[in-house]
Amino acid sequence: MSPEASSADVSPEKGLGLPAHLFLLGFIMFLIYAWRTHLSPEQLVDFIKALGWPVTTLIVASFFKKEITGLLNRITGAKIGGVELQTSQTTPPVEITTVVERDSPEENVEFERYNTELVTNTKAALFWFSNQKQPVTLPAFLQIHGLSNPVPPGTKLSEEKLAIFNALQLRELIESHGTNQFKISRKGERYLRFIGVG
Repeated sequence: MSPEASSADVSPEKGLGLPAHLFLLGFIMFLIYAWRTHLSPEQLVDFIKALGWPVTTLIVASFFKKEITGLLNRITGAKIGGVELQTSQTTPPVEITTVVERDSPEENVEFERYNTELVTNTKAALFWFSNQKQPVTLPAFLQIHGLSNPVPPGTKLSEEKLAIFNALQLRELIESHGTNQFKISRKGERYLRFIGVG
């Protein structure tokens, strides 16, 4: 079963799912009917026995709704007795984009060069960008991001951070996202995977 919550889950945020509400409503309606028609205890037990398998099946099916729907969508036809049913399965059109995800030998050579050019602090900053949930402004990067290694003697911390930022942007490992906001680029994500971090 998938990690997402199903509609039958009971949680404080979601409450009862639709199948549970329908079952509860049906049960209340049955109790009202039994009370108004004065069903005998034997009739009541027989009625509950008759509903056992259908109710159990519905409850189990509600837990596996996504899986059952996916399975039914793949069925192209069925034959029951002398009746044969065929469905037409259409494949949604594939959208062709001009963005090409590269994992090419040329890019690997470029990434090898980055390994020698970029210092540990720059790689750590790229990893920091990959962990940000939202794009970050340059001032926020300069203020929040901490360096993992000391800066070279005679270099100001702010200058080192700005040089790191510029190195990432020059190599297109981070990209502009809106006005003065930056996030890791797809190329940056591939580079992190290349060095075994992403």
